[in-house]
Amino acid sequence: MDWKKIENLLIEYKMYVFVGIIVLGFFLWYQHDISIQNNNQSDLIGQTKRAEQNAKLEKANTKTSTESQATAKSQEVTCDISGAIRHQGVYTLKKGARLEDLIEVAGGTTKRAQLNNVNRALILKDQDKIHIPYTGEKIKQGEIVTSVGGQDGAQTTESVDTIVVEKIVK
Repeated sequence: MDWKKIENLLIEYKMYVFVGIIVLGFFLWYQHDISIQNNNQSDLIGQTKRAEQNAKLEKANTKTSTESQATAKSQEVTCDISGAIRHQGVYTLKKGARLEDLIEVAGGTTKRAQLNNVNRALILKDQDKIHIPYTGEKIKQGEIVTSVGGQDGAQTTESVDTIVVEKIVK
């Protein structure tokens, strides 16, 4: 085959060659676009199936997490501690924890704490409000621990010696 003849044919039929290259390019581009659309559709189908599976798993997990939260809440007490404590605030402890445990979790007492009338062996109840008095602070009998609870919404105030129950006025 002579390259000179091929060159002459290309020059003579350059318009046909040019149109042929454009048609071939368009055909290849169109096939590529179709394959991308097919891949996108299969990805959408796969994503939809995964989303359905995730939704089913989330429903199952929600049921078990709700049940575990209910049991976890019944096994915990949340109490508020203030006064002569290093880190005042609300803390959650295991059910059956004592006031001494709460004081320890809250960073301990300050040097100005008056612990004479504080029963540190007191078993905490959920929603207890504890106030550790400062030295020289005048406290009334029963102002150290305040418990809120009971079926009738009664507020119970406890100290070392007595338990006083008062109705909360709503």
